[in-house]
Amino acid sequence: MFPNTYLPLNIFEPRYLKMIDGALATDDRLIGMIQPMAFKDELHANLHKVGCVGKIIKFEEVEDSRYLITLKGLSRFNLIKEKTNDDNFKVAEIDPNNFVQDLQKDPNNLDSLQEMAVALYGKGDIATSFDLLLKSIEKDKEWNDQAARKQLIEFFTSAGFDASETINARRKLASLLFS
Repeated sequence: MFPNTYLPLNIFEPRYLKMIDGALATDDRLIGMIQPMAFKDELHANLHKVGCVGKIIKFEEVEDSRYLITLKGLSRFNLIKEKTNDDNFKVAEIDPNNFVQDLQKDPNNLDSLQEMAVALYGKGDIATSFDLLLKSIEKDKEWNDQAARKQLIEFFTSAGFDASETINARRKLASLLFS
């Protein structure tokens, strides 16, 4: 899967059904896709270092306990580390910073930029989340009734106004708004 492409998937393995259930239970409905380089066995594959975040944009549950989904590729990411969780599927720490341009190629893709920021914030990557929202504000301050600025303020409150990430992002936000 690549940014701005669509990937239809037939999900039938119980562990991946659980993974999709988990993604569907979130507001952002995001999952990461990354290709294996070589298989030791299914749970111990060496993975490539670059993958792509996709949003579940279509979901259908079929009678024989399968899901038919379509992912829309949003942005590439670098794999930082991964592990197999208790449900037997991989979870990862990722860094999309080298690929922010994936979200900015389409001038109407500010929705994707904000979705990625919200997902990263939810995973604890506060600094990257703030950076993505600031990039959105830099691109179009008024987009969607100032949605990126409002989201950033909400995150400032949640993270704490004394947090170093908040202080740095507030300085950048003031520079963007008042320059």
